[in-house]
This record gives sequence, C-alpha cells and structure tokens, in this order.
Amino acid sequence: MVIIFMAAYNAENTIRRAIDSILMQTYDDYVFYMLDNASEDGTASILEEYAKQDNRLYVLTNIINRKGWNSISFVKFAKERYKNIDYYCTLDSDDEYEPDFIERMLDFMRKNSLDISACGSDFCNSHTKQSMGQRKVKQNLLLKGQGFSEYFTQYHQFMRTVWGKIYSFDVLWKCNFDKCFTVNYGADTLFAMEAFHNAERVGILAETLHKYYVSPNSGSYKFDNRRIVSDHILDDTARTFLIDKCGFISPKNEEFLLAIYFNSIKDTLNVLLNAQIDTTDKLIGLYDIFSCEHTQHLLRCGGYVGEIKQLIEIIVYWILKQNECRKLEGAQIATKIIFSINLELSQFIASESLECLLQKMPEAVIDLIKKDYNRVLEQLKNWFERHDADITVLSKLEIDLYHALNKTDDELFALLTEIRKRRPCSSTELNIDDLIHEIIARHPIIAYISADLAVALSQTILWVLKENFSRALNEFIEVSQELEVADNDAESYILLGQNLSAASDNAKAYIYFKKIWISYLLDCFRNEEALKEIAEFGQLLQNDEDFFELRKRLGKKCLEVEHE
Repeated sequence: MVIIFMAAYNAENTIRRAIDSILMQTYDDYVFYMLDNASEDGTASILEEYAKQDNRLYVLTNIINRKGWNSISFVKFAKERYKNIDYYCTLDSDDEYEPDFIERMLDFMRKNSLDISACGSDFCNSHTKQSMGQRKVKQNLLLKGQGFSEYFTQYHQFMRTVWGKIYSFDVLWKCNFDKCFTVNYGADTLFAMEAFHNAERVGILAETLHKYYVSPNSGSYKFDNRRIVSDHILDDTARTFLIDKCGFISPKNEEFLLAIYFNSIKDTLNVLLNAQIDTTDKLIGLYDIFSCEHTQHLLRCGGYVGEIKQLIEIIVYWILKQNECRKLEGAQIATKIIFSINLELSQFIASESLECLLQKMPEAVIDLIKKDYNRVLEQLKNWFERHDADITVLSKLEIDLYHALNKTDDELFALLTEIRKRRPCSSTELNIDDLIHEIIARHPIIAYISADLAVALSQTILWVLKENFSRALNEFIEVSQELEVADNDAESYILLGQNLSAASDNAKAYIYFKKIWISYLLDCFRNEEALKEIAEFGQLLQNDEDFFELRKRLGKKCLEVEHE
C-alpha cells in the first residue's frame, strides 16, 4: 500500500487540481492524508468535501499554522499509525501528478529492486500555466555503490525536493530526520538526501510525471535569519552524504558542489537585498554570507571567476548606494563585507582607511576593488586639494597604495614630503619622519641627514633618489642661497655638498664645499680634523688664497690652545 501526504495552507484556488490528480491515479491501493495547516480561506471545507466522497481520503487539522509540519512530521505520524505501509509519496497543494504516476513509479521500483524511485518534473508558471522548463534525465538512471559518486552531478537535482518520488518505507524507518528541523528552507532537500543516504538502490525514471507550479509566494523567495545558515547546512550535508556514501568527494563533484553553493548564495543574496528589512540588517546578512568558511572556500578555489566578480560588483554597487554606509556604523560593517570578498585588500589597507573612504569618497571604492590603485590615488589627491584637509587614515591609505604599487623611493619620498609639509596631524600620527629615514637610509650619499633637512632640500633629495647627481648638485647650490640651516644640521648639510660634488665629478664644487667644511671644523675647534684636511689639500692648492687663510686660522687656533 502507498500512503500519500499533502499539506495545505490557504490553497483554495489550487487544491482541487492537486487532489484530483491523486483521485485519477490508475493505481488505487493508497490512503491519502490531507493536512489543513490552519488555513484562513476555504481550504478546510474543500478537504472535508473530498474526504466525504472517498474513504481513502483523511483530513488532518492544525489549529495553528505549523510551518515545519511537513513530510518529516507526517512520516513519524505514519510510523505510529501503520504497520503495513510499503511506500510513501507526497504532493504540494498546488501541484499535480500524471494519472499513471504511482503505477509507473512502482513498476520501475519493482523491476529494478529500488528503495527509491524518482521521476522528472515539468515546471509551470502558476499564473499562465505555461511550461518554464523541465527537470529530467535523458535515460533511466540506476544508482548503487560507487554510482552515487559517478552520477552525482546528474541525480543531485532530484535530491533537492521531496516530491516526484516514491519512497520505500523500509528506507524511511532507517532515517534520522532531526537535521531537517535545523533549517528554515531546504528541509525537503535534507529529507530526500537522508532517504538517498539510507537507500541501497535508487532509480531516476526518464519521464516527467509531475507538474510543479512555480509561485513567487514560495518560502524559497522569503528571507529570515536562518536562511543563510540553511545554505551552510545544505552544503555540509551534501558533502557528508558523498563522504559517507562513497568514501570521498571527487574533483568533479567538488566543482559541482561549489557551483551549487554559488547558486544558492546568489538566490539568498537576491532574497536578502529585496527583503523588507532595515539596511543595517541587510549589511549584517551580507557579512554573514561572505565571511563564512563556505563562501571563503568558494572564493579561494577560484572557480566561476567571472561570475563571482560580477556578483561582487553588484554587491559593492548596492553598498555604495546606501546612505547608511555614509555613517560610521554602516561603514564599519560595509568594510568587513568588502574585506571578506577581497582578502588581498584586507592585507595591506587598514579598516579605518576603507571606512573613511566609504564615508567621504565612496566612488573610489569601486576602483579600489578593481585594483586601479593609481586611479584611487588620483582621486585622493584631488580630494585633499579641494578640501585642504588633514585626515590621517586617508593619508595612510595613500602610503599603503604606494607600497601596493611598488612605487619608487623618489615617488614615495615626494608623497611623504607633501604629507609632512601640509598635514601636520597625519605627519605626527603616522611617524612620517621615520618613514623618510627608512628611504634615505637606503642611499649612502644621503643616509646621514635628518628628516628636517631632507624635507628642506626635498628637490635635491628627489634628484639623488633618481641618481641624477648633477641635477641634485645644481638644485642644492640654488637652494643654498636662501636656505637657513639649523645648527644641528650644518655638518650634514656641508657633507652633502661635498658628496654631491664628488658623485657628479664636479671638482670646482668639491673644493668649494671642502673649504666650507674645513672652516666649519675650525669653528667647532676640531683642529686635528682641520689639520688633516688642510694637509691633504694644501699640497694640491698651495697658491689658493682661501687655503692660505684657512692655514692662518688653524695656526691661531693652535696658538690659542697652547696658550690656554
């Protein structure tokens, strides 16, 4: 005997079609239980009307709507009531079976010693009744042993739904359906997957004996807090199914599972973004989707690159349109979302920088995600010029992007100099002097100078970093005419003049700065160093008046020391 179950809620417009499709079955050894799940329309009276006409029909009634009362609950109910049931099937209250559905399915089961048989479905528009497509296999498919792995990509679609199948009650007795109550949608999938898990032999009939009417009011198109978790549970269960059933997940099946999960989160994202809930709740939902290990695994695997990129762009554009993301709390959540979908970005950009960017110049975020960092830098530069602002986190973003682009030392030095001159808060908080030191320390010719002197001689330093020492010397000499050098930088300043002269092979300039250097040594009473320098150059420039005067000064210094 076959036991058939149908749950109905406010289905007065479709339920006659469903019941009639059962009554017209060519196989008549069945009982048909119809549940009125606390309907508020004429559903209950229609069920009673049919039950009076046929003693195989029974009406069950829920006083309150129990959305979770479905095949899982009914199977438990049937186990307690019946001892002689052979088979079970179910039907939605707005669908229908072909008249020979039960007969054909049972014949298929018996001929092939099946525990479960499934058939194809026609998907129809609930309003126009026109076909929207089919779910079917090209030829009959028999599953056993490793066939559950080999043909997984073909039969998985038939595990997504509980209807369109005949189940042996011997298999259902073995099933543990507790997990089905952990999801808010997809319980049918978990039911079918648990049944397939306990079946030794399953067959898919290459016929469409079922009509499914697609309705936008379906729970699959509604959002609640458990939907995201449901996607995770369904993915985990499918993976566990393959491992338990076959011992492994083949590369082909792994790729297929990723495709299934990708499509599931696309559907969930669509439902989430169109849900009538607060923007903040939508942002939290987006973060939950993209930050979970399931989605992270999908992103790491690199499959469906084009489709994922397109999906991410849609999400980011949506985020940028939300006024909530112009506020700190919204920007913080949005930043977590963006970092979740772009792990590389999170590795070199501070969260505070992205939060500020979202609030002040969201148009730059798209370019940031597209890795058009030069474009982002251009936008930052224009923004700073327009606002004459000093925002540390945006200054840090500029520096981080320079590093990401592997900008040269001269380019980075120019930026740091700009920040130090025009943005005092950023300069202090970001320790710009230390960053400048890191750059000049890599170049021996300027490694000893202070950040103050480097900034004061910024154009000279830029030419040094570009290794154009002649231009650097010319710039140095030109600037020196008006530059006031601090006492603690005087020595570095003079040595720089000497080193630039030597690097550019300018003997005249080198001698000029050497004379200044000796004079400086004398002023500082560093007589021994001055004597050494004069002795070295005196022989070369015996008739030079400046050196003659330097010798005289040195002599006086030495006498002063002796007198003391």
